[in-house]
Amino acid sequence: MYDPDGIELPYVPDDDLDDLPPYALATFYPPVCDVRQELPQWREDGTWKNLVRAYLASVTFADYVVGTLLDALEASPYADNTIVVLLGDNGFHQGQKQRFSKMSLWREACHVPLIVALPDGGGAEVQAPVSLLDIYPTLSSLCGLAAPAGLEGNDLAPLVKNPASAWDKPCLSNYIRGNCTVHYKHWNYIRYTDGSEELYDTAADEDEHYNLAGKPEHQALMQSLRRHIPTEWAHPLPATEKARRARTQKP
Repeated sequence: MYDPDGIELPYVPDDDLDDLPPYALATFYPPVCDVRQELPQWREDGTWKNLVRAYLASVTFADYVVGTLLDALEASPYADNTIVVLLGDNGFHQGQKQRFSKMSLWREACHVPLIVALPDGGGAEVQAPVSLLDIYPTLSSLCGLAAPAGLEGNDLAPLVKNPASAWDKPCLSNYIRGNCTVHYKHWNYIRYTDGSEELYDTAADEDEHYNLAGKPEHQALMQSLRRHIPTEWAHPLPATEKARRARTQKP
């Protein structure tokens, strides 16, 4: 399955990291998983293609399992009154940004599949960025249930029922206390705990090769996106922080 010779590797410019803040380089390229020096060799000896091949094979198997589950639902008495929600874990860099890992604030690690299928079918692709926090209030709304007060997510029922509905709400991704991406329309704005920033136009630059944060013409947009950054952050659980430090330190 997946002949390595037929696999197309992502385009990764040699200078892709030149416009990143020092904080990003220090945080997302720790010694234990820094593969920047390995990528040229991995491209030549086939290691890179084999890594992507294995990832695609695992995704294919997951698709097969989902299909088996949906076949069983279709054959059951519940096919006509069941809402199906399919979501994925956070993404995995396949060489983009010269890394192989999750745990970053770039699109490849934050972008996940989210499919909501109503029993009566229909549907269309929605380009608006939404959050997995939106699932609870959305299902509450679609099922006619009152959602508890204080939920942070948005009700996506209007988008589910009419994908062409206007949507002007941002969503956030966070990795390590104080670091955040604001996803808004086709913009991804990253602000790190030290105040450094990145800005990407994902409509023109889906793989986020060009950091626009220093461009004068985008300062007003960045100012409007900064207001969505949390001003208070929960402290991580001691065990979680200890595990993170162990991953990012040399053995």
